[in-house]
Amino acid sequence: MKNLLIFIFLLIFLSACGVKSVTSASVQADIVSVAEYKDYSCKELALDALNIQNKIPEISSVIDKKKKDNDAYIATAVVFMPILAAGIKGNQEEAAQLALYKGQLNAIRQAAIMKDCEVIVQN
Repeated sequence: MKNLLIFIFLLIFLSACGVKSVTSASVQADIVSVAEYKDYSCKELALDALNIQNKIPEISSVIDKKKKDNDAYIATAVVFMPILAAGIKGNQEEAAQLALYKGQLNAIRQAAIMKDCEVIVQN
């Protein structure tokens, strides 16, 4: 019986470890082609950059909250009730969206440089 409980505990623990959860700071930018923005005017580049920059804090907050919740959930599941491990969810969908936003900002920055625009793109 003891061996069975240890086996179940390890199985659930390893399952929980397989859930990938990242922080927003660790998300790397996707590669987005500058060609996507080659026909944009300086004003359009600035508006797109501002629009994307306004989305980043919200999605970053969601990613970081899910990471924190997952870490707490894993700790609770391991210590108190391994069945809780089944409720752990990663944040990869949000991380992929953030990576796209970061890549788009990089492409806009490059397009703005090529057009001699004064578009300010924050990291």
